[in-house]
Amino acid sequence: VKIIQGYVSTQVLHVCWKEFLDALQHNVTNLEDIYCRHAEYVHKCVLRCLLTPKAQAVLNLILDALKCILRFHLQLRTPKSCSFRSLKHSYLEFARISNFLYRVVVKLVEKGYQPHLENFLVRLNFNGFYKT
Repeated sequence: VKIIQGYVSTQVLHVCWKEFLDALQHNVTNLEDIYCRHAEYVHKCVLRCLLTPKAQAVLNLILDALKCILRFHLQLRTPKSCSFRSLKHSYLEFARISNFLYRVVVKLVEKGYQPHLENFLVRLNFNGFYKT
């Protein structure tokens, strides 16, 4: 969760906003220019939040990983109705999804698709967990 928060904070709240402010200072002469710069800003935010059809698969993997985290948390909060087997299953499912997510993002970064994903990749593998 912190990885996603950090990525969105860096790539959307800071980078896109800085680019928007720079565009407003240097590329605006009338109201139409302001409108265009704002539309570009919104487009970049949507792209970097993985809300485009091309990024849907990556977003779905992230959402699936978050669902596993929530399920695991719920299982821990209700220990009487939860077995070790179900905890292990949730953990293994999360591990499978997160490993696949890592491999997918590595491939996208290698191909140059959405360069900002490199920031997400660095955050995801900060401690070298996924490197084999």
